[in-house]
Amino acid sequence: MNYFDDPHAWETFRAEAESWLGTPYRHLQRCKGRGADCTLFIGQTLLDVGVLTRLEYGYYPRDWHEHTDEEYVLEASRLHIRDHLRDGLRIIALPPETPLLRGDWLAFSTTERRVTNHCGLAWPEAEREGFRMLHAINGRGVSFAPLGGWWLRRMTRHFRIVIAEAEVAAWA
Repeated sequence: MNYFDDPHAWETFRAEAESWLGTPYRHLQRCKGRGADCTLFIGQTLLDVGVLTRLEYGYYPRDWHEHTDEEYVLEASRLHIRDHLRDGLRIIALPPETPLLRGDWLAFSTTERRVTNHCGLAWPEAEREGFRMLHAINGRGVSFAPLGGWWLRRMTRHFRIVIAEAEVAAWA
Protein backbone atom coordinates (compact mmCIF):
# COMPACT_ATOMS: atom_id res chain seq x y z
CA MET A 1 0.00 0.00 0.00
CA ASN A 2 1.37 3.42 -1.01
CA TYR A 3 2.17 5.40 2.14
CA PHE A 4 0.75 8.57 0.60
CA ASP A 5 -2.65 6.94 -0.05
CA ASP A 6 -3.37 7.90 3.56
CA PRO A 7 -4.96 11.39 3.34
CA HIS A 8 -3.33 12.63 6.56
CA ALA A 9 0.13 11.40 5.53
CA TRP A 10 -0.26 13.00 2.10
CA GLU A 11 -1.55 16.33 3.40
CA THR A 12 1.25 16.57 5.96
CA PHE A 13 3.88 15.79 3.33
CA ARG A 14 2.27 18.01 0.67
CA ALA A 15 2.16 21.03 2.99
CA GLU A 16 5.77 20.58 4.13
CA ALA A 17 7.17 20.00 0.63
CA GLU A 18 5.28 22.95 -0.84
CA SER A 19 6.56 25.19 1.98
CA TRP A 20 10.00 24.80 0.33
CA LEU A 21 8.85 26.45 -2.92
CA GLY A 22 11.20 29.26 -3.87
CA THR A 23 14.16 27.89 -1.88
CA PRO A 24 17.20 28.47 -4.11
CA TYR A 25 19.22 25.58 -5.50
CA ARG A 26 22.42 25.03 -3.54
CA HIS A 27 24.53 21.90 -3.98
CA LEU A 28 24.62 19.68 -0.83
CA GLN A 29 22.36 22.00 1.17
CA ARG A 30 19.07 21.32 2.97
CA CYS A 31 17.92 24.54 4.60
CA LYS A 32 14.41 25.71 3.75
CA GLY A 33 14.45 29.23 2.31
CA ARG A 34 18.26 29.28 2.10
CA GLY A 35 19.24 26.44 -0.22
CA ALA A 36 18.71 22.81 -1.19
CA ASP A 37 19.72 20.36 -3.88
CA CYS A 38 17.40 17.78 -5.39
CA THR A 39 18.15 14.84 -3.09
CA LEU A 40 18.49 16.78 0.13
CA PHE A 41 15.27 18.72 -0.49
CA ILE A 42 13.42 15.40 -0.67
CA GLY A 43 15.35 13.86 2.22
CA GLN A 44 14.87 16.83 4.55
CA THR A 45 11.16 17.01 3.77
CA LEU A 46 10.76 13.30 4.57
CA LEU A 47 12.73 13.80 7.79
CA ASP A 48 10.63 16.82 8.80
CA VAL A 49 7.37 14.86 8.49
CA GLY A 50 8.71 11.81 10.34
CA VAL A 51 9.02 9.39 7.42
CA LEU A 52 12.80 9.27 7.94
CA THR A 53 14.52 8.78 11.28
CA ARG A 54 17.73 10.53 10.19
CA LEU A 55 19.34 12.09 7.15
CA GLU A 56 22.80 11.04 6.06
CA TYR A 57 24.77 12.03 2.99
CA GLY A 58 28.31 12.24 1.71
CA TYR A 59 30.21 14.75 -0.37
CA TYR A 60 30.27 14.57 -4.14
CA PRO A 61 31.42 17.26 -6.58
CA ARG A 62 28.73 19.32 -8.25
CA ASP A 63 29.86 18.30 -11.75
CA TRP A 64 30.55 14.59 -11.07
CA HIS A 65 28.10 13.48 -13.80
CA GLU A 66 30.23 15.16 -16.48
CA HIS A 67 33.25 12.92 -15.93
CA THR A 68 32.20 9.70 -14.19
CA ASP A 69 29.58 6.95 -14.28
CA GLU A 70 29.28 6.89 -10.47
CA GLU A 71 25.64 6.95 -9.32
CA TYR A 72 26.03 9.58 -6.57
CA VAL A 73 22.38 10.68 -6.64
CA LEU A 74 21.15 7.10 -6.27
CA GLU A 75 23.70 6.37 -3.55
CA ALA A 76 22.82 9.55 -1.63
CA SER A 77 19.15 8.72 -1.88
CA ARG A 78 19.77 5.15 -0.73
CA LEU A 79 21.57 6.47 2.33
CA HIS A 80 18.76 8.74 3.44
CA ILE A 81 15.66 7.15 2.01
CA ARG A 82 16.05 3.38 2.13
CA ASP A 83 18.34 3.03 5.10
CA HIS A 84 16.54 5.39 7.49
CA LEU A 85 12.82 4.90 6.89
CA ARG A 86 10.84 4.71 10.11
CA ASP A 87 9.62 1.31 11.23
CA GLY A 88 6.75 -0.09 9.21
CA LEU A 89 7.78 1.60 5.95
CA ARG A 90 9.93 0.47 3.07
CA ILE A 91 10.84 1.76 -0.36
CA ILE A 92 10.31 -0.28 -3.50
CA ALA A 93 11.89 0.14 -6.93
CA LEU A 94 9.53 0.14 -9.88
CA PRO A 95 10.12 0.14 -13.64
CA PRO A 96 10.06 3.72 -15.03
CA GLU A 97 6.90 2.96 -17.02
CA THR A 98 4.88 2.05 -13.88
CA PRO A 99 1.91 4.43 -13.46
CA LEU A 100 2.75 7.24 -11.05
CA LEU A 101 1.21 7.79 -7.66
CA ARG A 102 1.45 10.97 -5.60
CA GLY A 103 4.71 11.28 -3.73
CA ASP A 104 6.65 8.81 -5.90
CA TRP A 105 10.37 9.52 -5.99
CA LEU A 106 11.64 9.81 -9.58
CA ALA A 107 15.25 9.72 -10.79
CA PHE A 108 16.48 11.11 -14.10
CA SER A 109 19.52 11.30 -16.32
CA THR A 110 20.20 14.38 -18.39
CA THR A 111 23.56 13.02 -19.57
CA GLU A 112 24.64 11.02 -22.60
CA ARG A 113 26.06 8.24 -20.40
CA ARG A 114 22.71 7.83 -18.58
CA VAL A 115 24.12 8.38 -15.09
CA THR A 116 21.33 9.48 -12.75
CA ASN A 117 21.95 13.14 -11.95
CA HIS A 118 18.57 14.52 -10.87
CA CYS A 119 15.52 13.55 -8.86
CA GLY A 120 12.09 14.89 -8.04
CA LEU A 121 8.67 13.96 -6.71
CA ALA A 122 5.54 13.02 -8.65
CA TRP A 123 3.00 15.70 -7.75
CA PRO A 124 -0.67 15.57 -8.75
CA GLU A 125 -1.92 18.34 -11.01
CA ALA A 126 -4.44 20.47 -9.15
CA GLU A 127 -6.55 21.47 -12.16
CA ARG A 128 -6.49 18.27 -14.22
CA GLU A 129 -5.54 14.63 -14.17
CA GLY A 130 -1.88 13.79 -14.40
CA PHE A 131 1.31 14.74 -12.69
CA ARG A 132 3.89 17.45 -12.55
CA MET A 133 7.20 17.28 -10.72
CA LEU A 134 8.30 19.06 -7.55
CA HIS A 135 12.09 19.32 -7.49
CA ALA A 136 15.10 21.51 -6.70
CA ILE A 137 16.96 22.50 -9.83
CA ASN A 138 19.76 24.89 -10.65
CA GLY A 139 18.44 28.25 -11.78
CA ARG A 140 14.91 27.77 -10.43
CA GLY A 141 15.36 26.28 -6.97
CA VAL A 142 12.48 24.31 -5.47
CA SER A 143 9.76 24.58 -8.06
CA PHE A 144 7.19 22.71 -10.10
CA ALA A 145 7.93 21.50 -13.62
CA PRO A 146 5.71 19.80 -16.19
CA LEU A 147 6.34 16.05 -16.07
CA GLY A 148 6.05 15.58 -19.80
CA GLY A 149 7.86 13.77 -22.54
CA TRP A 150 11.32 15.30 -22.04
CA TRP A 151 11.54 14.28 -18.37
CA LEU A 152 9.75 10.95 -18.81
CA ARG A 153 12.17 9.90 -21.57
CA ARG A 154 15.04 10.58 -19.17
CA MET A 155 13.63 8.73 -16.15
CA THR A 156 16.06 6.05 -14.96
CA ARG A 157 14.38 4.91 -11.74
CA HIS A 158 11.02 5.14 -10.01
CA PHE A 159 10.58 4.51 -6.29
CA ARG A 160 7.61 4.40 -3.93
CA ILE A 161 7.39 4.48 -0.15
CA VAL A 162 4.99 1.76 0.97
CA ILE A 163 3.59 0.46 4.21
CA ALA A 164 5.19 -2.90 5.01
CA GLU A 165 2.93 -5.93 4.60
CA ALA A 166 2.82 -6.66 8.34
CA GLU A 167 1.62 -3.09 9.00
CA VAL A 168 -1.13 -3.34 6.36
CA ALA A 169 -2.33 -6.63 7.91
CA ALA A 170 -2.43 -5.02 11.36
CA TRP A 171 -4.70 -2.25 10.02
CA ALA A 172 -7.20 -4.70 8.50
